[in-house]
Amino acid sequence: MLIMASLIENLIGKAEFEDSVVCYCVSSPSIDTKSDNVFHKNRLDGMIKRLGYKTKCIDEAMGILLSERPSIKNEKNIKKRLRI
Repeated sequence: MLIMASLIENLIGKAEFEDSVVCYCVSSPSIDTKSDNVFHKNRLDGMIKRLGYKTKCIDEAMGILLSERPSIKNEKNIKKRLRI
């Protein structure tokens, strides 16, 4: 875990502003076993918060969806990008 914490710090650095946010992705809960993703979520959350960031965790499936940059149309047929 020390190596992972060091990698994260080298990649994103310490937060420059107190309202800085990092959105990260963890694996989705398994549907066929009793294991969950709580351990991984909590470890990553702690590593990122120690750098001064607020955190937003999303499941792997949502991360894949957002990586495709989906868009929606409103009543006036104006395309808008989805944002978290």
